[in-house]
Amino acid sequence: MNIEEFNELLEQRFEKTRNVLVVKNKEYGLDEDVLHSFRDQADMSMHNTPPAVAWELLVKHLYSIRRMVSEFEATGMPPTTELTDEKIGDAINYLVLIEALFKRTSSY
Repeated sequence: MNIEEFNELLEQRFEKTRNVLVVKNKEYGLDEDVLHSFRDQADMSMHNTPPAVAWELLVKHLYSIRRMVSEFEATGMPPTTELTDEKIGDAINYLVLIEALFKRTSSY
């Protein structure tokens, strides 16, 4: 992959990340608090804080990525573009959400 192809991949990833987070925020958040669902889930979860809830949700995507890597090592066959796009995108999105949760100024 040359630098132009990598830069295009990067721009596409940022755009996809932005689009997914905007749509999901409308689905799960509230206009005044886009991180609302993580606070609510902390009340129902085995975790005490919203970042811990987001981490647990991230772990399932990291597990999927680990399986994709393992299968690639075993077979030499890369995962589908759709699966790669979904799982890498979801992992990035949860990392952004964890960062946002850490930056919240109000208490949990």
